[in-house]
Amino acid sequence: MHRPLLLSLAAGLLGSALAASPATTPVTVNATVNDLCEFTSATNISFDYQAATLSATGGAALVAVRCNQDTAPFIAYWDDTTWKADGSLDLKNGSQVLNVVLTTDDDPTPVMGAAGSGSHYTYGVKATAKAGQWAASNGTYTAVVDYYIGW
Repeated sequence: MHRPLLLSLAAGLLGSALAASPATTPVTVNATVNDLCEFTSATNISFDYQAATLSATGGAALVAVRCNQDTAPFIAYWDDTTWKADGSLDLKNGSQVLNVVLTTDDDPTPVMGAAGSGSHYTYGVKATAKAGQWAASNGTYTAVVDYYIGW
């Protein structure tokens, strides 16, 4: 006979526990969005060179950047750690060289992006070769140079 009383008591306690109001407390959730930019594309700089040309010859390209909404890059620069003391760089074709000077826009150009996809910018980059580099033989000259942005 003790079992029905025990079951009845357990059922009553369980019913009381389920009917009790839950205790609540507010919890604040904070998130800090940090500024961030990333490269979305970069085109190669390409140009045709002829030593007999009387003026410098060069090519240009664009580097595209996406940042958090309302964040803008404030500096862009080349990795010049392997450049010559005069600020130039040698493009190479085997042991042959074609000397160029690399430049970049000081300020980014804002461009339209898809709604909700952040702030978009481009930087113009250029390579210029001085006229009269007769020692460069026919062929394709190449160098890969890192490009940086800061925000």
